[in-house]
Amino acid sequence: MKKLWIIGLIAILLMPLKVDAAAYDPQTATENDKTLDLQFYSEKPDIGFYLNSAASYILETTPNPGFGTIQGEWSVFSLLRGMYTGAHYIELIPEQYFENYVKKVEQRVYELDGNLDRNKSTEWSRTILSLTALGQDIKNVSGYNFIEKLSESYKFSYRQGINGPIWEIIAMNTGNYQFLKDASNEDQNSFTKMIDYILSKEITQVNGNVGGWALSGKLPDPDITGMALQALAPYYLDRTLYESLEPDQSYETLANAVERAIAILADIQDENGGFRSWGTLNSESTAQVIVALTSLQIDPLSDAVKLPTINRTVSFVKQGQVRDGVWTNNMIDALLSFYALNSGTDIGVGGFKHVTTGDDGGGGAGTIVNAMATDQALYALIAYDRFLQKQLPLYRMMDMQNGEYKTMKAQQVALTYVYADGKIEEQWYAPYEKVKLADAKGWKKSPFAETVYNTQTAFVMPRESIMLYEQSSIISESADVYEGRIIQDNVKPWTVTFSDTLADNADNKKAFTIRDHQGLALPVDIVIDDKKVHIKPQFTYVENQRYTVEVDATVTNKDGRLVLKGAKMPFVYQP
Repeated sequence: MKKLWIIGLIAILLMPLKVDAAAYDPQTATENDKTLDLQFYSEKPDIGFYLNSAASYILETTPNPGFGTIQGEWSVFSLLRGMYTGAHYIELIPEQYFENYVKKVEQRVYELDGNLDRNKSTEWSRTILSLTALGQDIKNVSGYNFIEKLSESYKFSYRQGINGPIWEIIAMNTGNYQFLKDASNEDQNSFTKMIDYILSKEITQVNGNVGGWALSGKLPDPDITGMALQALAPYYLDRTLYESLEPDQSYETLANAVERAIAILADIQDENGGFRSWGTLNSESTAQVIVALTSLQIDPLSDAVKLPTINRTVSFVKQGQVRDGVWTNNMIDALLSFYALNSGTDIGVGGFKHVTTGDDGGGGAGTIVNAMATDQALYALIAYDRFLQKQLPLYRMMDMQNGEYKTMKAQQVALTYVYADGKIEEQWYAPYEKVKLADAKGWKKSPFAETVYNTQTAFVMPRESIMLYEQSSIISESADVYEGRIIQDNVKPWTVTFSDTLADNADNKKAFTIRDHQGLALPVDIVIDDKKVHIKPQFTYVENQRYTVEVDATVTNKDGRLVLKGAKMPFVYQP
């Protein structure tokens, strides 16, 4: 698809920001807080920045992924599921990176004679996730059929307790795979058996409250509860799908369990928006809840989630709390607070921590960046971004089954420099790519932006094409400082150039105006000529008065497609 942009008119806001978390409070900041030496399109980096940063970190620290939980399937899976964003990290993926991983997996499966583990079905489930994302045939992995393995024994599925059935359901649903049927096998596995198993393990707490899941004990664990919801989500959202399984439990039973779990998660959520496991606030627990809610088509930032089956409304936005000098009140910002600043070899490349300070809960990960936390934080951010962009959920991979990742490339957005002398220079970058700004007196987002970026400033590209203006200034007769473009022609016409042919009609012509300093539209003649629009004033400019060329958001190309969000360019006549 062509990138459409307009010369001299697009306004953006660039500000430096603390990125230890998305919600930084300088009143409570500690000496440990550091500033990332990058400047951003908006007043804070969006989740796409952290997504790209973590993916870049994985590529930097895992140059040769292999079979395994760490630096293996989860890293490969996460990188693949984020490729739809077109972010810069895609350009960093080495040639044959995924192909070499597949060879290692096939070799490992061959060496183990297809028996990945005697007790853990998750070894097969985890591998199905990455291979499905790669468009590989899971029915023939070095001659072994993974569906056959997961089908043959229900007892094998729950040797890990609830963990096995959860991940088998998730894995099998990644590609709409179906369990094999064998009426002669009493131990034959099925979706129904595993769903029933999960429902049977719902916790009844000491206080009598029912809801949520855990590997053991009477307290719901956010990680296991989140994972169970990820497995049950397709059936909760689609009653027909669930009932097509001919389950032993009614849909109402399933819906009650799901909604009780959602309510429990809201009840146990920390005031800063994060989640604890074994008493410790950590990134992985928070990540699993984000994936769970997005799988259920629930916004993790919602303050009013209606649960009709149990007749409750819950909020995932809390009162807020300061932790480690950072104030947050929701799970997205809380997760970003675990971002490991400057943990990569370059600014803008970083992983995630298990915990931020203090006790790590006995896991040994400490407060440094670690691979598991980074994998989970990354795919949680991808799940959330997929929710926002209306993409398929994280674990629904029908968009990847035929090796579509091979066609996914980094997008290209334009950075256009507008120099004080009228020269225009266009450069193309991928979203979230780091850019060193070109030589100039100083760069502004627009003639009215206060923030100036000097030559060689480290700047992060946004997801859309933008323009920067070289700094210039004059002092008007009223002694007010005006930042903008100066013209010497009192009847100067303007030409706006697009990258596509416009429709030559009355509606498009109405979109172009010149307004005075009071905002009044002045008489103009509009001529549309292919990709150019000529704006000719039918009046003379007044000396030292400010005017603005404006284009509203209704401009269409010859095919009737909108090409612009709307834009403005101010100027002053000064002979």
